Amino acid sequence: MKIKFRKYSFALSDKEKRRYDRVCAYEKIGFRQLVKKALREYYKTVDLPEEILSDENQLDLFEQRDLFGNPVRKIKSSASLS
Repeated sequence: MKIKFRKYSFALSDKEKRRYDRVCAYEKIGFRQLVKKALREYYKTVDLPEEILSDENQLDLFEQRDLFGNPVRKIKSSASLS
C-alpha cells in the first residue's frame, strides 16, 4: 500500500516559536519530528478506538453503513423475542 502524506499548517506566536526552537535544539531533532513525537505520546494517553483499515476501492455489498461509515446494527424483530 502506498503511503500518502498530508500537509498541515498552523500559526505560532514568536514566543512559542522560540520555545519550540529551544526544545528542538535540546532534543537534537527537527520541528516536524518534534510534532510527530508529541502526537505519538498524545495518542498513547487518549483512549481512541482502533481505526478499521480497508481498501478505498473495495465495495461492501452486504453490510449497511450509516452516514458516518459505521456499521448499522440489525434490529431484532419483536416476533423473535416472544
